[in-house]
Amino acid sequence: MRCVVCWAWCKICSKDRVVLDGEQCLFNYSLSRWLPLETEDSLKYYMDSLLQSDLTLCPVGRNTECYRIYEAMSLGSVPVVEDLRTDGNCDVSAAAPLRLLKQYGAPITYMKSWYELSELLKKEAELTLEEKIERRAALVNWYRSFKRNLSNHFINVIKQKFFTT
Repeated sequence: MRCVVCWAWCKICSKDRVVLDGEQCLFNYSLSRWLPLETEDSLKYYMDSLLQSDLTLCPVGRNTECYRIYEAMSLGSVPVVEDLRTDGNCDVSAAAPLRLLKQYGAPITYMKSWYELSELLKKEAELTLEEKIERRAALVNWYRSFKRNLSNHFINVIKQKFFTT
């Protein structure tokens, strides 16, 4: 398996730490010593790619849910998400994965298999530019509302748990 940080070939030891050729990988060093691989140019390229994309493919990794889903929504690119459970460290209940996105009716595309992609792309090609623009605006507005609702819910929980007598 490749390391999630440095992409060198790694293996997982019994303590679930990433190990590179018998030495500790960068992933396990303290954050003060870890240097991100992202540059201003690569970040700009990534953001521009999302802005120019009508769809963003979000294959599962260690967990079903990942930051790419939310980055895509924030820029109006519809996430295309594999709707399956992984063996990762996130919620493994019957409602998982993607529980909150489903609960709040996220306007994203769920797929059980990537074999469904060709059909999705055919439907996508039939959309007019106006329909894509409307969908993009609706997605960005939905995502803003979603973040606001979660923030308000969190604040209410904190108030109830810590400030109610």
